[in-house]
Amino acid sequence: MTVLVLMTFPAVAQKDVIWPTYFKVVGVADNDVLNVRGLPNSSAPIVGELAPNSGPIEVLASQNGWAQVSTGEGMGWVSEHFLEEMVLPVIGDTALPEGLRCGGTEPFWGLEIDTARVVLDDMNEGVSTFPMFETGQFANRAGSLNFFIAAGEGGQMTGIISNRICSDGMSDRLYGRSIDLLISTPEGTSAVSGCCSVPASQ
Repeated sequence: MTVLVLMTFPAVAQKDVIWPTYFKVVGVADNDVLNVRGLPNSSAPIVGELAPNSGPIEVLASQNGWAQVSTGEGMGWVSEHFLEEMVLPVIGDTALPEGLRCGGTEPFWGLEIDTARVVLDDMNEGVSTFPMFETGQFANRAGSLNFFIAAGEGGQMTGIISNRICSDGMSDRLYGRSIDLLISTPEGTSAVSGCCSVPASQ
């Protein structure tokens, strides 16, 4: 059984925003990059870069025209002038974006979730696929707390995913969602927690 937990973050720019939100890099020439800076201003040191047209870029906060994003193993800020919001398709009856990937450490594991199935990569036990059984949202949490249940011959997985800032405990990078996961098999039930995000691509 798998449990995923989502939590709500403050409103930004006079509108109700439930972090994280997703954007695409725009207005950057093909032979250039969008600089990621250590602080939300144009004179701060450059700590990373985003490629032209890359996305979805996960934004965790907004401050004075700057958006907080991950860069490598840390965090930084990019000018919102070069970002265009993306609306991603969702997984089943949740508010979770397609392409969501989750993982955790000690033990190391990874999870891929879509409308049809959940794929668990347990670094010790190998890869297991669970057909999706049910998806949904917590009625009083405005899409910020979602769940899924996946079940097959090998057992059942229940996840609760929350819009809550999450750290992997091994780097300075932050993630916009956290997950609590229960996995039940004939051998017993195990419980792990971790972080979730949508990987960016060109």
